[in-house]
Amino acid sequence: MDPAVNYFNNTSQLYIAEYERLTPEGYSFRIRRKKVLALIPSVSRGLALDIGAGPGILISGLEDLGYSVTATDAAPNMVRTISKQHPQATAITAPAERLPLPDKTYDVVTMLGLLEYLSHEDLALSEVWRVLRPGGLLVVTFPHAYSPWRLWNRLLVSTVGIFGRYFRIIFDKPSAAIVHREYRPRVAEQLLAKNGFEIL
Repeated sequence: MDPAVNYFNNTSQLYIAEYERLTPEGYSFRIRRKKVLALIPSVSRGLALDIGAGPGILISGLEDLGYSVTATDAAPNMVRTISKQHPQATAITAPAERLPLPDKTYDVVTMLGLLEYLSHEDLALSEVWRVLRPGGLLVVTFPHAYSPWRLWNRLLVSTVGIFGRYFRIIFDKPSAAIVHREYRPRVAEQLLAKNGFEIL
């Protein structure tokens, strides 16, 4: 199993609690969810696909906006969590690069905190293009390479590297074993544009 998938599979029960924690990371998760949902139009009836859905933190918000939700994740335990918490949603275990879903079906596709972990971003985006109906909306998030939070994380990681054995005792965190990319805005825009998306 891919190290990132394995990590999220093993932390599925704990991950949803991250959204409630009074930490900078918890705050950033809550704000990201709020901002993503604010970008999605309300409809009387629509179909939404959340790729890399984790424990399903967007599902209730998407349903409130009028969408029936399909949620996919490569981590089977995340999908089990979705099925328990949101039995009305369709939950499927599948990698973002190979979605067992029909072409041109979804009005909205969301991808939060996913692309940065994938080895093949283009394959995942081509799958989005395939399943999104013409004129549909993709809302995707990227970790911003120059955000104050990311700069602080890099400083902390380099400090841990220097004083490793002392800091690991205090700050040991399993997620340190998985690596994800950070993006400059122009790089993120170029990635989307080359895969056919018009940036709004």
